[in-house]
Amino acid sequence: METVSYLDPNQINFIRDAGGLISVKINDQVYHEVSVHRTFPRKHPFKYISIRDINKQELGLIHDLADLDQSSEQMIKQELQIRYLIPKVRKILSIKQEPGLWTLEFLTDRGKIEFYIRNVHDHIKADRNGRIMIKEHDNRQVYIENLNELDKKSIRLFRKIL
Repeated sequence: METVSYLDPNQINFIRDAGGLISVKINDQVYHEVSVHRTFPRKHPFKYISIRDINKQELGLIHDLADLDQSSEQMIKQELQIRYLIPKVRKILSIKQEPGLWTLEFLTDRGKIEFYIRNVHDHIKADRNGRIMIKEHDNRQVYIENLNELDKKSIRLFRKIL
């Protein structure tokens, strides 16, 4: 049985880089591109938060986000919202380009969604783990966990805009 390692909230600091990725400094060690996970998403959405490194190895648990500094708490809450509330793309139904506007139609885990974006480079961001965030001008978002896990037609459609 593995032991649970709780992180001291006074010894950790979260930083978001220019690309939107999160790093954490624990004592004097910096871990880049960390991910945050709820261990009890319904019962304790802001307690017992697992912090994992780029290789998905757990660095430790945060007992309660309220114990963190305000900046770190807000950053982690925002990241949890992305992970747990933003629709996940299951299939790309269509992508159309008109002058100055792209129309993207997705099938997500929450149903069909249509997005309108003007500049692909400003609204589509990918991290090294393959997760792609797509943000519409009014801040609606969807994400693709891993493009290569989508069906071939979806991959082909998405590559048109990359």
